[in-house]
Amino acid sequence: MDWREAGVLRRVLLRALNGNQALILLRASKSLNRSLTSLLRDISADHGVPLSTLKLNAKILRELGLLDYDRGQRPVRLTSAGRKVVEILSHEGDPLTGHVYSLASRLGPGHLHSSLTCLQILKAVFSIKRDSDVVVLSKGHAAPALYSILLERGCVSEEDLRGAGEPDSRLQAHPEAGLPEVLVSTGSLGQGLSIANGVAIAARIDGLDRRVFVVLGDGELDEGQVWEAAATASAHGLSSVVAVVDRNGTQLSGSTEEVKPKEPLRARWAAFGWEVVETSGPVRSALEEAVRRAESSGRPAVVIVHTGGESGAGAS
Repeated sequence: MDWREAGVLRRVLLRALNGNQALILLRASKSLNRSLTSLLRDISADHGVPLSTLKLNAKILRELGLLDYDRGQRPVRLTSAGRKVVEILSHEGDPLTGHVYSLASRLGPGHLHSSLTCLQILKAVFSIKRDSDVVVLSKGHAAPALYSILLERGCVSEEDLRGAGEPDSRLQAHPEAGLPEVLVSTGSLGQGLSIANGVAIAARIDGLDRRVFVVLGDGELDEGQVWEAAATASAHGLSSVVAVVDRNGTQLSGSTEEVKPKEPLRARWAAFGWEVVETSGPVRSALEEAVRRAESSGRPAVVIVHTGGESGAGAS
């Protein structure tokens, strides 16, 4: 199965299963000789999901033929179909995936797919980010991915994750300013690139060596403000701005190419005067290449990352 097929199947499964169900399947795949009650109690304790909710979702998974258990002490196990589902959902085995599933179950199921496709992008961005650099998550609905990264970096705690979405929590459905690594509140789609431009221009005025990484959704590119900002970045030679497009091929109301075609996406960015790097493979190397090109040319750069959607012409 290649990355495109896996991406399509993952989208289908994430529309069919909720975050709690995916979390149960993932935990069951790693837990041997455990009764269902013991397994669900651990999930409840680790992720703050009510036990009654987990029991209902486990029953649904059994009815779907993905999970096998009885009311006794016989160990819960995945069926062969369940193992295949976990293989597809596991998103390359990233240990942060479980946190994304759990957070999405609290913050809204619509956050799940976008967060999973964004997870590797954010990991790559933060792996090359310097202390002086800024990350703007324009597709703020992918907050579960960001919060999982912040947990890994020690910026938030397990307790923070368990309370996500509560009125007094600092982890809400969209990132809010004041959270570590969050300079501005985001989530109103189409605004992130304009914000990144402003941060870059301010840094230039202040004489600061600061790169600004901005993560965009491909559906977000429907917004006219994105292209106004793209023209502005080019006109001002904002080579410190590096945009990353999560090209997962899906937006709220369906396929990106059915809602409003995005291709030829590479040519669009190039026409606005941007350096363009396109990849379906490791994101970090593509980001590093984009930074090198931007510094060399004096132009902003964009990385188009195919995370399960349609591949554009000239993908590399």
